[in-house]
Amino acid sequence: MRSLRNHCPSSGKVLSDSMMKPPEPNKDAFPRSNTLESLSELFPLKPVLMLIGTVVLLTGGYYFSLFAVHGFDPDFLQINKCVESGGRWNSKLRICEQLPGTYIPPEPVSLDY
Repeated sequence: MRSLRNHCPSSGKVLSDSMMKPPEPNKDAFPRSNTLESLSELFPLKPVLMLIGTVVLLTGGYYFSLFAVHGFDPDFLQINKCVESGGRWNSKLRICEQLPGTYIPPEPVSLDY
């Protein structure tokens, strides 16, 4: 006797296993609830990572170049601030010496917005 498991009663044909599977749900029928999937559609991952990587490399390169220009001195940020304000950095005393007539005072920081 034949197995009636894959047998179609109306046509008398034997159906294959792939025809017996229920249809898969339509994935785009309802909005996705996963926030990360929605964000990945708005902002593709690769270009965003490339943009963030570029910003990090440019910022790191800028500060490394300041570090290298000032002789790999750990006080390179203070040296840069001193030189930009018109002073001269004394590396032995590690202080900023103001040259007469060249000092540009920094703008005062105001807490009023």
